[in-house]
Amino acid sequence: MVDPLDGTKEFVRGNGEFTINVALIENHQPVIGVIDWPVGDITYMAIKNEGAYRLEKTDSIRLHSHSFSNPANVVISRSHRQSEIDWVRRSQIAIGSIDYVGSALKFCRIAEGRDDVYPRLTPNMEWDSAAGHVLVAEAGGQVVDFLGHPLQYNKPDLHNEGFVAVGDWAAWQEYFTRQGTFSE
Repeated sequence: MVDPLDGTKEFVRGNGEFTINVALIENHQPVIGVIDWPVGDITYMAIKNEGAYRLEKTDSIRLHSHSFSNPANVVISRSHRQSEIDWVRRSQIAIGSIDYVGSALKFCRIAEGRDDVYPRLTPNMEWDSAAGHVLVAEAGGQVVDFLGHPLQYNKPDLHNEGFVAVGDWAAWQEYFTRQGTFSE
């Protein structure tokens, strides 16, 4: 599954927050993911059961999402931000900070432990999330639909209705149990 230019709006705006995303899907789940950030000269990669990494020139850094912080650090899209801000407020999550980031770099921030949660409320295509999904999962988090189930890939229409990427899956499962759903 390939997205040759994720963050088209960011590319056009010239802010450098665009990526190239590639994922291998097996049995409806991503098993390899690569997110290349050309402007940052950084490549993120993950292989199922082998970890997530940030590659810079000669360095390879193993990624680990961090334990859920309270209040939470939230990362949202520059392009879809009002609906995502509204969701965060309705979800009763205590907000520590909100970072506005374009493209699949939001998944990278979750995998690196820089942010706790990334909600994507608007419909999107599977190639928008596949590489980021395996990256976050291999760093210790998860990407789920609004019922708390991992996203499925290679569906006939290749659409996702929305998702939440979280860095500390155990903490978010507790939240999910209390709320009954990730939506209002």
